[in-house]
Amino acid sequence: MRLRGLLLSALSAVLLPVVAGAADRPSAVPADALQLVVIVSRGWESTAATLLRFERVSPGAEWLPVGLAKRGVVGRTGMAWGRGLHQGGLEGAEKYEGDGATPAGVFRISAAFGAAARKVDLAFTVARPGLVCVTDKASPHYNKVVDLAKVPMRWDSDEPLLGVDDSYELAVVIDQNPAPAEPGRGACIFIHAWKGVGKPTNGSVATTTDAVESLVEWLDAAVKPVVVVLPWEEYRRYQKAWSLPALQQP
Repeated sequence: MRLRGLLLSALSAVLLPVVAGAADRPSAVPADALQLVVIVSRGWESTAATLLRFERVSPGAEWLPVGLAKRGVVGRTGMAWGRGLHQGGLEGAEKYEGDGATPAGVFRISAAFGAAARKVDLAFTVARPGLVCVTDKASPHYNKVVDLAKVPMRWDSDEPLLGVDDSYELAVVIDQNPAPAEPGRGACIFIHAWKGVGKPTNGSVATTTDAVESLVEWLDAAVKPVVVVLPWEEYRRYQKAWSLPALQQP
């Protein structure tokens, strides 16, 4: 994949054609969002992806690229529509717990966590033993971070924030299936370092350690950052309607 080829300069960008019907939907990207993370793959079932960053100076202004594109991976089964800022009823499979897919769509970036304290511009949680994100769809704590020292464990599955390897040394939280969470529609979706170059995840997004570091240092809750996760054809379909930056096909 030609990573640098994904970015078009502001002067030479050409808007891509939009599939009929897409323009009828309101933009899923809030006008007040001034930071944008784009994660795009070649297709619904592709596991390889590219992560790009953009920012704009004011609502409605042009998205400008920040830094270089980074290699990444998504779920072992590709992508499926999640629950976020975009409308439901879009054509394609929906994300469900345990399907191995990364949720597609537009989502707020709400927080970050890591093994060591950091001074960043996002809500930040220092991970420690006993902090878990609940993945049991039958639990009232589904898709919530809880402290086992305070909440009795009455669920069957969870995701420890302090991982057994270094992939969770630092991670960004994608606000997929926001509260009130719909049981079974996917929980605990993060952007974190990969557990081996090119190795797919069980539903999160993974990339290089330096890309996660740069992302966490750059993100600022005050400018309402969002992440767009889409396969190429869907990005092409909604690029104009959702006021997304123009990209070249991966």
